[in-house]
Amino acid sequence: MEDGCEKEIEKQLRKRGLTKDKDVSEIYLAIRGLEEVNDFGRFKNLQVLWLNGNKLRKVNCLASNYQLMELYLQDNMIVALNGSLRHLTCLQVLLLNGNQLLKLTDVVHELKAMQFLKTLNLFANPLAQDYDYRSYVVHHVPSLQLLDRKGISKAERDKAEKKYESQREMINEGLAFGQCSYDPLKKMPTAPLSGTLESYGLSQGDNQEKQTRTIESTSNSGSALEEVIKKRGFQRSVMQYSTFDWSSIPLSEERRLLPESSPDQPRILTVRFR
Repeated sequence: MEDGCEKEIEKQLRKRGLTKDKDVSEIYLAIRGLEEVNDFGRFKNLQVLWLNGNKLRKVNCLASNYQLMELYLQDNMIVALNGSLRHLTCLQVLLLNGNQLLKLTDVVHELKAMQFLKTLNLFANPLAQDYDYRSYVVHHVPSLQLLDRKGISKAERDKAEKKYESQREMINEGLAFGQCSYDPLKKMPTAPLSGTLESYGLSQGDNQEKQTRTIESTSNSGSALEEVIKKRGFQRSVMQYSTFDWSSIPLSEERRLLPESSPDQPRILTVRFR
């Protein structure tokens, strides 16, 4: 397939009378049944590339094409981008609709550095079924003017910004210094104890030596000591960190296969340190 791609490129260059690679600004390779394509690094001034309507599974041919402004990759079989586009900061038009892109966060991460990106198509990908897909893209790629053939209004942009900025502030407040002893969403569970400090002859004013002697003098001193240690452990301050697990939200296609009670809110992951 790569030989066929190279022959097609040479054919186009001859047809347009281009003899120098630096003079090539546009290449059209749409609907050629291509499964792989050559690296386009020789065309340093390439600005427009048509690769739509092929059978590409990955995009690993644009490592040196920093001046690319328009990229047409729709109707292929691309599953992930894997860092192949994030360096194309001059892109203004990017069409990726009709592929098999799964992870919305990974794709958006590719686009964050594209400050001139105006037109983006992602529809007809599994990720377009993700919860609040459009608002998420609008917020994280602020330069966009057209998403999935639909213009982005100021009201829509303001709504997305308000939603995701408020979530970010809430998470940052929870993570900045950690939360002590209390989770506003769920109280910290306490382990049931079979006895109290007083039941082992201990009091808050006793020194460590007296407590140790008392514990050693009781029957089953090993279990008593474990209970006291456990009690003290739960009395210590707790540093808590929480975040949202968006992967716990099933895609729209998955919802059809799940019971009606399937979750529609992200799971909260909490880590506690003592």
